Amino acid sequence: EELHQALRQRLDSLRTSHAAECDALRAEVLRLKQQLVNTDEDKERRRIAHEKELKTAVSRGNTEAKRLQTELEAALKEAHDLKMSHERELIKLKGAHSAEVLAVRTDLENKVADAQA
Repeated sequence: EELHQALRQRLDSLRTSHAAECDALRAEVLRLKQQLVNTDEDKERRRIAHEKELKTAVSRGNTEAKRLQTELEAALKEAHDLKMSHERELIKLKGAHSAEVLAVRTDLENKVADAQA
């Protein structure tokens, strides 16, 4: 359960980090758009340069998003596998406990029967 909680916290941390990075990229895009100048020549030259910068920023963002998605999927799979492992272990423990209870009950019944005989 503690590991499950730790994984959830890590997932939340990754989501928060991803959101912050996306916000930063949006701010960078806005800043780049605002830098455009009024002259036609400068405007066109800068437009091309900023377009390249924007594509680079978007590409970086997409790469980071894919990396975070992969991490998230791996963490979710690990959490699921851990949950399933814990559930299997719990079933085993319940079975062992039931067997112990039955053995104790049978032993007590035998002792009662011996005492009554």
